[in-house]
Amino acid sequence: MKQHSSVFMLFVRSSFYKVLLLLLAMIAAEGIWFYKTIQGMLEKNQTEGNFPVMTPEVVFEEAHLMVFFAVALILLTVILALVGRSTTGHQEYTWNRLSITPKSIFLWQMLYNCCCFLLLWFVQAALAFGLCLYYVKTADAGAVTHQSMFLAFYREPFLHGLIPLQHIWYWVRNVLLFCSLGFAVAYDVYCSRRGKNRMWTWWTILCLGLVKFKVDLNMNGTDGMQGLIYAGIVIWMIFVILRMGEWKLDDAGNK
Repeated sequence: MKQHSSVFMLFVRSSFYKVLLLLLAMIAAEGIWFYKTIQGMLEKNQTEGNFPVMTPEVVFEEAHLMVFFAVALILLTVILALVGRSTTGHQEYTWNRLSITPKSIFLWQMLYNCCCFLLLWFVQAALAFGLCLYYVKTADAGAVTHQSMFLAFYREPFLHGLIPLQHIWYWVRNVLLFCSLGFAVAYDVYCSRRGKNRMWTWWTILCLGLVKFKVDLNMNGTDGMQGLIYAGIVIWMIFVILRMGEWKLDDAGNK
């Protein structure tokens, strides 16, 4: 077990500081842009007088925080996809010294990737909640009510995508999105070490996830198209896992 924990910590040491820097940059960028959006809307209200009431959902819609989240998700995916691709160097030496099989490396990298993606989701959701709380506490009393925060997460498509409230399917969708990304990135790295390129797998999941991340508020229940897409992704992951039996030759050479 100590060998396996060493592999996981090797992934942590190699890239987690980059992940933390990315999260801090996202928090700073969204916070500054959200503040500038509020100030801009206040100025527009004062000059034009007919600007929409500054409810939290309107402010979030004007701030376009989905753009910052999308950029952070893309950068995080690239950071994780660059970890462990080299067949030489310190990581390769450590894996050989620990006598860890390629299958085990893949599984630990998948776990690490999933943790990083879920951390991004948690940080973005917490940040959105914090920005909404900040606005409710600082806004004009006539623009907010005791239900303003709930209505913001219920009515604004991006916020509802982050925290879907009563829509169980979208909670499942989010978990599937981030875990399948972690799986696909680990699979690409595994294949790249054997001269194969599977980058298209995580790029496909990433693009589909971002395009459909916002929740269509006019749709009740499950999004059928997304359901089919994620069912296909789950089937693909099961297929890859079942093919792990074909990795025994690689494993035997590393025992």
